[in-house]
Amino acid sequence: MKTTIIHRLLFGSLLLSTVTFFAACDKDDDDQPAAGNTVVNVAVSGGFSTLAGALTSANLVTTLNGTGPFTVFAPTNQAFSGVTVPSDQTQLGNLLKYHVLSGTVRAANVPSPANGLTAGVLTLSGDSVYVKRTAAGAVFINGVQVSRADLTASNGVVHELGTVLNRPTGNIVASAVAKGFDSLVK
Repeated sequence: MKTTIIHRLLFGSLLLSTVTFFAACDKDDDDQPAAGNTVVNVAVSGGFSTLAGALTSANLVTTLNGTGPFTVFAPTNQAFSGVTVPSDQTQLGNLLKYHVLSGTVRAANVPSPANGLTAGVLTLSGDSVYVKRTAAGAVFINGVQVSRADLTASNGVVHELGTVLNRPTGNIVASAVAKGFDSLVK
């Protein structure tokens, strides 16, 4: 099943790349202004093909090609290989929206609190991610370090992550138990 999902994502990525290529070559578009380098195009050109395919499968390409601005935390292809991606379009969409903020947040603008706490920021899924910047300038999202920051797009910015962020599920107790902190629950 995991292989089937990966094949679907890769097919979606190939389809998106093909459509983008032929749309760019269309002679009828010569009089039209060129499309901006959106966060979706940055994902495609930045080597995030699995993410691009997932965006296609979840019908989020049009949204993220919109005016935005958006901040996208883009998991690498390797990050997607270690997780089971939801096959349900709504669940996949919610997972991907958990990686997107409304507005442009560059690495230098992430709070660097003196007390080391993180700041909660609402994602397009309606759930919060927690961000912080260390004194050395490293940026973390839910404890995961951004590996490449500030890939600029015409409608926002993309930050590379080496993992897929997990949306919160259940309540605090259920989350603690699921993460192995069951001793805290007793």
